[in-house]
Amino acid sequence: MKRFIVGLAIIVAFSMPGPIEASVDTRRTPVVLAVEKAIPAVVDISTKKKIRVDRSPFLLFRTPFDDFFLPRGLFQDTYVGTSLGSGVVVDREGYVITNSHVVSYGEGEGAEPDEILVLLHGEDEQRKAEIVGRDPAEDIAVLRILGEPPKQYLPLGNSSDLMIGETVIAIGYALGQSHTVTQGIISQLGRYIEGDNGVVLPNLIQTDADINPGNSGGPLINLDGELIGINTAIATPSGGSVGIGFAIPVNRVRKVYNYYVLRQPPLEYRLGIQFQDLSPTLRMALRSKIPGFRSVKDLSGVLVTNVDPSGAASGQLEPLDLIQLVNGRRIRSGDDIGTELVPVNASDVQIGILREGKSRNVSIALKPGSARASRQSGPKDNNQWLGMELKPLDQKWRKQWNMDSSVEGLVVSRVANNSPADRAELEPGDIITEIAAPGLANAVFRVSDLTDIDILRRKLANAETFIIYFYRYEENRGWSKWRTEIENKPNE
Repeated sequence: MKRFIVGLAIIVAFSMPGPIEASVDTRRTPVVLAVEKAIPAVVDISTKKKIRVDRSPFLLFRTPFDDFFLPRGLFQDTYVGTSLGSGVVVDREGYVITNSHVVSYGEGEGAEPDEILVLLHGEDEQRKAEIVGRDPAEDIAVLRILGEPPKQYLPLGNSSDLMIGETVIAIGYALGQSHTVTQGIISQLGRYIEGDNGVVLPNLIQTDADINPGNSGGPLINLDGELIGINTAIATPSGGSVGIGFAIPVNRVRKVYNYYVLRQPPLEYRLGIQFQDLSPTLRMALRSKIPGFRSVKDLSGVLVTNVDPSGAASGQLEPLDLIQLVNGRRIRSGDDIGTELVPVNASDVQIGILREGKSRNVSIALKPGSARASRQSGPKDNNQWLGMELKPLDQKWRKQWNMDSSVEGLVVSRVANNSPADRAELEPGDIITEIAAPGLANAVFRVSDLTDIDILRRKLANAETFIIYFYRYEENRGWSKWRTEIENKPNE
């Protein structure tokens, strides 16, 4: 029996066919074709910036003793900060989309790098680039490559019809490895994450395609090689990829691109409103706090949070209105409200809303050229101050939270981590009513409008600290008056 088996093995071994040479065409899968289409437009981005830090003339580290006796700026060291990231060329003029955090060192003035260099696929020499505009609130920046624009680019695609389970590909400067390609699927849509600066990024694409440090700003593409998102963040306990990555949908990217490159303001600017996407938490809050929304089955759309009294929508839209239709198109998130729905030359817009649970339609006449001068967040935006975002205390919110009509102030809607406002223990929901400057004979200034902050910012520029008086709501106690001291320095 053993002899028979051995003999059979020898026969099989000699009768095996030779190696089959596979055709390159049979190995050019949809993934390969998509990568071949997209990768020439992907760039590696590196930045440099000289950073000055205060030091002690006596010890290695600055101590409270130095802070007390030696003014800041007297003894300083300088070092060069660097960053690495990715980007994608999106038009024939050489405009590049990347993340705001890839090309910034903090927020506000002085945050931009001294030098930005990009490396195109297949090239050996880096090219210089400049910032055309950036929106930290959306974590998107637009760059322009200086000199002759590259020949290859990847146009902005569409993210309105993405499917969970759809194959996607991420390309970027992963861990310093140029033009790294990874493949995965769309794991979920509509994710919300909070960044290190306290800014919440809504309605993100979640993918298990490996995204690592350096991938930020790079493209997420589909099997047709179309740009559907910009990779921006990961959830990880270790710092590396564990299969939970996030990308900004390209329809939101298009708004920032249209604003800075095509000079086309988004609809919310033309209407004079602010809105936010409905997170699961916000949807639950609407149902629990506003009786009219409790029985609404389809609680979707974008929630109006503020209406400019001088804007086109004044008198037509109100805070807590839920926008569900724009010119007959269903709106699921703010990313759905693109320029194609309301062309820049349109004279009016039809909007379907839910107000306290009841549907109604409004027609709003648009004002020509009604847009802000800049989208960039930071000290230049009068609703951003010392690491907190401020909003007017309007009648709708006053009624909702049972605030006395005699109280005037500004509502803290967001506080960035480790900012002056955070260290002063201010919280979202606090209502700031007065600001005092101890160095100016304890002068007290009332604040009731965002323009008051601009005035105080200029008038009290030399003050080291402020005293802020505010109201805070506590369970079983209601509203009570508080005070805190806050440092007058940019958010770090």
